[in-house]
Amino acid sequence: MFETHADSNNTNRSLPKIPEDWKWVKLKFLCTISADYGLNISSSAYKQDGVRFLRTTDIDEQGGLNLDNPVYINPKEAENAILKHNDLLISRSGTVGRSFRYSKDEHGPCAFASYLVRFRPKPSVDSRFLEQYFQSKLFEYFVSFASSQSTISNVSGNKFAQFPVPVPPEQKMSVISRSLQPRVNKINKAIEEANKISSLSKHRLNILISNTVQNGIDGKKGTQESSLSWLGKIPENWEIRRLKYCCEQITDAINNTAPTTKNGYGYMIRTTQISDGDLDLSDADMVEKDVFEEWNRRETPHGGDVVFTREAPVGEACILPANENITLGQRMMLIRTDDDVLNNYYLLFWFYSEMAKHQYNLKSHGSTVDHLRVPSIPNLNITLPPRSEQDKIVEYLIGEKEKTNQINQIIESTILKLEEKRQSLITNSVTGTKQY
Repeated sequence: MFETHADSNNTNRSLPKIPEDWKWVKLKFLCTISADYGLNISSSAYKQDGVRFLRTTDIDEQGGLNLDNPVYINPKEAENAILKHNDLLISRSGTVGRSFRYSKDEHGPCAFASYLVRFRPKPSVDSRFLEQYFQSKLFEYFVSFASSQSTISNVSGNKFAQFPVPVPPEQKMSVISRSLQPRVNKINKAIEEANKISSLSKHRLNILISNTVQNGIDGKKGTQESSLSWLGKIPENWEIRRLKYCCEQITDAINNTAPTTKNGYGYMIRTTQISDGDLDLSDADMVEKDVFEEWNRRETPHGGDVVFTREAPVGEACILPANENITLGQRMMLIRTDDDVLNNYYLLFWFYSEMAKHQYNLKSHGSTVDHLRVPSIPNLNITLPPRSEQDKIVEYLIGEKEKTNQINQIIESTILKLEEKRQSLITNSVTGTKQY
């Protein structure tokens, strides 16, 4: 992966080549505080305000801080883990190796959780250079190697402290970090813009789905007031009908965890494997035949059945593939439509409409959309066009979804190339390959 050599500055033959006036130094020797673990505080102790409490999930891939859903703790509890300007955090579990540099002016008072490890650079060490090093391919390689030596996906703080860092002369270190950052920021901005375009294309599809399952493809030509006061008008030849009157079968999955294996008779699917109308079986566990039969004692799933998640999260759905043995995990509903009345793909799209989401909110228990009780699903009110019109709507929406997927595939490819360019630039800079 890296060109290597051995000389007075590089006694480890697994390390890449660096300039002669650079040297390899273990991370702990560059810091006044090394491998300092954060606080182990239960979520029940989180507050509405106070000191922001940083967790591994609060740090994004680019080393930024997520602004969504911040949590706070009592300042007195935070005393031993208050961050100081230019402190560096590294995730030791979950998203292992993800890093963050704290800025007092930018981030305000913050403390950090136990799955993050703090390093405080010495005054002579440019913290931004270390931050950039943590974003390099070289650091990623060390994290991957350290993780591979553990049976669980984590790297201890002491292991991070032993990681070698390529260290240029002090003045050159500052020149590199100052020169590199604007280039990195420019790439990050391009990635941000690409993600915005992707989000907008998905948002457009969601609006299109909602409008189409309430108004039809051509909009409201002749309309009537719906039987739902909050919905408004629908096409005059449509009706509102409860889901249970459009289906042959609506069955809740067994509310228990089935024993699984890596190889078996059939797949066990979980709520996390269903997203945006699609089912991902690539990492699905499997079950033996006896477990398959026991967990499907209420109803055996068939190809073409709709699966709906009623918790964690609410409102995801997919169509089961043909010729696969499927067992449902907890918190899912198996729905078999009456094909004379309801197109299964029409129902799939409807589950993602604003009309559906409004009812999830109405029927959900808790302050947020937490879960739907089993009796709520059969009693969802759906818009029901004539059966032939449902087929046209399905054909139209499948086409629109394919267009959106094609756009997002191009965007994802572009983002991947930008990320590779960014990491290559950082790696070449912090190892001295690129001159400043």
